[in-house]
Amino acid sequence: MNSVSAHFSLEEVTHSQTAARLGIDNDLPMELMQNVKKAALGMELVRLALNSNMCIVSSWYRCQELNAAVGSKNTSAHTTGFAIDFTCPTAGTPEQIVRALIKSSVPFQQVIYEFGTWVHISFNGEARQALVIDHLGTREFA
Repeated sequence: MNSVSAHFSLEEVTHSQTAARLGIDNDLPMELMQNVKKAALGMELVRLALNSNMCIVSSWYRCQELNAAVGSKNTSAHTTGFAIDFTCPTAGTPEQIVRALIKSSVPFQQVIYEFGTWVHISFNGEARQALVIDHLGTREFA
């Protein structure tokens, strides 16, 4: 197993059920490895902040074809390896995780409580923006 950090593997970075179903090659281009490693270090800090050994990645890197297939914006940080969708069942609900990350010192660029089901986090800037995305649209996390 190729590791990108102490607790995250390259397999977790590139795995996609949608890519497998549609026959999309979602291999990580080598020029994005540094981005992924930076994001992985951020995720290591997430694990520490949440005191959780179980962060389950549902989406990390997405090639442009996969990103389009899942209906995401072509400017998504997933396409550069900086964004991760995840849950941490031992740390609480996705809403509780977002609240904990806002209070933490984790250097995220953006954290999003998405559809009441998962957390999106990105590490490609310093904005520390917290949002909600659901059937009502996008708004600030309150």
